[in-house]
Amino acid sequence: MMDHDTLQERTENYLKSLICEAADAALVFDAETPFGELGVNSFLVLKILKRLEQDFGTLPKTLLFENFNVRDLARYFVKSHADTLMRKFGDGSVAPQAPAAVASAIVAPAVVAAASAPAAPIAAIAPAAPVVVV
Repeated sequence: MMDHDTLQERTENYLKSLICEAADAALVFDAETPFGELGVNSFLVLKILKRLEQDFGTLPKTLLFENFNVRDLARYFVKSHADTLMRKFGDGSVAPQAPAAVASAIVAPAVVAAASAPAAPIAAIAPAAPVVVV
């Protein structure tokens, strides 16, 4: 029987790989990086959900809005779909590996967002400065 921590880790790697596939990019990010900082927009949410539903059946359409990062989303799947995950990963098999860069490195969210998302509004990039109205 696979222990909870191993199942959580394998699920996180699986989700990272799936997000990279959906984004069509080799994103490098930590499991706690918010989806918004990864450039996950509503189009990608639908693409990710469609892919997840191939493995888990019908899922709530709000799943990625209720779980803000890979770690939270993995917790949801471990709690609600443990049997499916155990079958997917097998008891003694090695976890499906995300691309090496995804699994082993952390890049500043700004770098990831710049590489994978449409240009952000200036206000989102520049520090807030006081506004004087005369």
